Amino acid sequence: RFFRGHSDDIHCLALDPSRTIAATGQTADRELGGRPFVCVWDVHSLQELSKLVHGKVNRVAAVGFSADGKLLATVGCSAPQSVCVWQWARQIPVRRLAA
Repeated sequence: RFFRGHSDDIHCLALDPSRTIAATGQTADRELGGRPFVCVWDVHSLQELSKLVHGKVNRVAAVGFSADGKLLATVGCSAPQSVCVWQWARQIPVRRLAA
């Protein structure tokens, strides 16, 4: 059994503190206008819980959950790099920062 929510190469993975939810980030997707995305999914059922479309970068290079698992940080890789913090369950970006 495999999670099949991605359309291209996966570059990063993180588990939430309970180790029941995974976040995986991929390379830019042509169907999304060249923007990469992160899938948040249940590790037991393999069901996608959320899809977070990142800004205009080449790929999502890193992902990480907060200590309570409610927030997810994503790092976009290209010039300029960007960090986005999400309320992943609601697909809402809380904060975006450019490096």
